[in-house]
Amino acid sequence: MAAYQPTGKTPHIVDLIGSVFGRLTVIGRLAVKRRRPLWLCKCECGEVRHIQTAQLVGGYTRSCGCLKRDTTAARNTTHGKSHRVEYGIWCSMKERCNVPTQEAYADYGGRGIAVCKEWDESFEAWFAYMGPRPSPDHSIDRINNDGNYEPGNVRWATREQQQRNTSQNRLLTHDGLTLCVVEWAERVGLPCSVLSDRINKLGWPVAKALLTPKRYTGS
Repeated sequence: MAAYQPTGKTPHIVDLIGSVFGRLTVIGRLAVKRRRPLWLCKCECGEVRHIQTAQLVGGYTRSCGCLKRDTTAARNTTHGKSHRVEYGIWCSMKERCNVPTQEAYADYGGRGIAVCKEWDESFEAWFAYMGPRPSPDHSIDRINNDGNYEPGNVRWATREQQQRNTSQNRLLTHDGLTLCVVEWAERVGLPCSVLSDRINKLGWPVAKALLTPKRYTGS
């Protein structure tokens, strides 16, 4: 290593000692060659490097090399789950709601469906709520098809479950429980067509439609 030399009053050379450039602090100046001094710089990580003025002042060198390594590592290991299938599902969910050029946008973001802010900004928060996908047959599903992707309105569901939860399948709430017509029909032992007719054609209140036996002559 070349010996440290005081800056002195060498003409046309700006004294950078004490200046900070990114993670580097200039602690001394080395021999001048063709009016291009090398500065002795100590990085935050403890490494010492010899760096030219233009590299420092121009912003081309901001560390001993550790900054680039750390940035790359952070980008590749933000949450450690970017290789998981759930990460792809999370990305697709956001694209459907946020990207107008996405093929399915018209059925999601285009009609006001949004991802709650916490989940939109953080895969970890979304994954902590959803957990791992139970099986390859499961995908993310909104319980209320007109509601947002937010806590309380999403679940992992099979294709069969999702088919029951389309925008054409009306949701009914009774005694604090909300289910679609198909699920209510199964629960109370009525044919789906009978329950649907009671609600949509006859205009019965939900409780009457659910609790009236099938053999009732009015239905």
